[in-house]
Amino acid sequence: AGVKFMVSNSEKSQKFSIMLAGSFYSTTDDIAPFDFWNSNAVFQAPNAPDLFLADGRLNWAPDNAAALMLITHKGVNNNLLANNTITYKPVKGLTIRSQLGYNQLSGKEILTRPSTSFSPEITNSSQNSSGASNNYSIRTWTIDPNLTYVTDLAKGELSLTTGLTVQNKLVHYQ
Repeated sequence: AGVKFMVSNSEKSQKFSIMLAGSFYSTTDDIAPFDFWNSNAVFQAPNAPDLFLADGRLNWAPDNAAALMLITHKGVNNNLLANNTITYKPVKGLTIRSQLGYNQLSGKEILTRPSTSFSPEITNSSQNSSGASNNYSIRTWTIDPNLTYVTDLAKGELSLTTGLTVQNKLVHYQ
């Protein structure tokens, strides 16, 4: 899901203008963290035992590929992006412009493999259980002011531009 916007305005003489744009997107991923094509389920004989017993428990008679369905994964990602351009033209040919940008990207993922996803014949199935999480956040901002002067010169045009860019980035992983 997401939303984006853009708003701009300039005053009557066109000497001053401003533009603000941004977006926010959020995604949730809970797709199965495995590929059944590479599991035993695809290659089992057509007359293989049922994957589940009558009471709903996994049938461990063969190596049961349905146990993979007990593994869970969930990922949530958010991205906020905003930028702003301010332009001022105090005299003919001179443009003062500043562009500002901001981005915040963050996410969290969780992967679990419970002991119930292992055959009961494995005596240390609780030791094989696992869980992992990943959290991250990346924030960046940019300030980009510049000055441009344009004038006619002989049979051509002279254009001078100067400016600088200031950036900052903060990355956090856990």
